[in-house]
Amino acid sequence: MKMIIKEKNNDGVLKVNCNKEGIEKASQIVSQGGIIIFPTDTVYGIGCDPYNKKSVEKIYQIKQRPKTKPFPILAYSIDVASEIVEFDKDSKKIAEKFWPGPLTLILKLRDEKLRASLHLSEKIDIRVPNNQCLQSHLKNSKFLIGTSANLSGEN
Repeated sequence: MKMIIKEKNNDGVLKVNCNKEGIEKASQIVSQGGIIIFPTDTVYGIGCDPYNKKSVEKIYQIKQRPKTKPFPILAYSIDVASEIVEFDKDSKKIAEKFWPGPLTLILKLRDEKLRASLHLSEKIDIRVPNNQCLQSHLKNSKFLIGTSANLSGEN
């Protein structure tokens, strides 16, 4: 498996392996405002630091996605997700049973910075993926925009 990173070099793209060095490079690029394409447990995703407004805007442009359709967030764990969303008794049970995995929950957002950078109102789509490569990256970054790598409206 490989992660693909948008970086300022000759062709604009850097491919890295899902090993320690590759994950460190991907984390560094994301922390500097870069965009990565990565494997998940369901599809290949495209993502960035959800707190970086410029990076979020780049993904809206790349995907040709209207800003009225917010991006989901990938989190490293339930505990990490709890930093930005509120779980009620039922959603907590569901998350504990199905995460990590391909289940996305829609939960009340508590993080005002994310509300601003992602153009959100009250709720956010959030998931803890079950892919070792992506989990290794999320261990460093905690959160990542995680939307499919296709253009908006295409399969």
